[in-house]
Amino acid sequence: MHEANRLRLADVEIRYGRRPVVVAPALEIARSSTTALVGASGSGKSSLLRCLTGLQRPSSGRVFVDDLDLTSLSPSRLARRRRELFGIVLQDGGLVPSLSALDNVQVALDLRRIPRSRSTARSTLADLGLTRLADRRPDELSGGERQRVAFARVLAQRAPFATLDEPTSSLDAESRADVVDGIRALAAAGCGTVLVTHDLELAAGVDAVAAITEGQVVTHPGPTTASDIRRRMRAVHDLQSER
Repeated sequence: MHEANRLRLADVEIRYGRRPVVVAPALEIARSSTTALVGASGSGKSSLLRCLTGLQRPSSGRVFVDDLDLTSLSPSRLARRRRELFGIVLQDGGLVPSLSALDNVQVALDLRRIPRSRSTARSTLADLGLTRLADRRPDELSGGERQRVAFARVLAQRAPFATLDEPTSSLDAESRADVVDGIRALAAAGCGTVLVTHDLELAAGVDAVAAITEGQVVTHPGPTTASDIRRRMRAVHDLQSER
């Protein structure tokens, strides 16, 4: 696994036109920690997630991995660093439909020229209790199983950081439990994880919650409760409304 230890934002603003949509004075994600990014639809959660991985440059401010300023890199160097540093899990898992679960994990390793890709893919699935799913294609998996295979792909890549976009969206209770297990496995493996979610019960159980309210990113320590997250977000909203 790459030796990076800390991902952080410094005075980041995301603007569309002249209007700031997201203002994040400071946000830090350490290895082995999980941070939930919450906020209303359209609040800028996905834009902030893209900034963290270098898929979108902030309008101002800096994104650092340890002392490396991602915002200063050329597009080619940034793309190379992104492959080394981040495992990115899309809302549907982002698996290749025509490939088995095992092949989906292996192909990610092959693209990164990681040796012994087949055996590594197989052992990673086994570590997550997914051996029985190895030969199944994505359309033969539940939503939670697809997400866990995507998590296995991140773990096999040995990426120090992972971003998850709405990992429990539209999942039933059993599939949601699979995703929660996968998130815990990422943390146990030393992966610093940022997840975008509307699921405040999920957010309440992680190490920190970064809430976007009225464009402001305010971080609260966890674990907490869903009602406490709502209360804190209302307090920020009321404060902004008074200004």
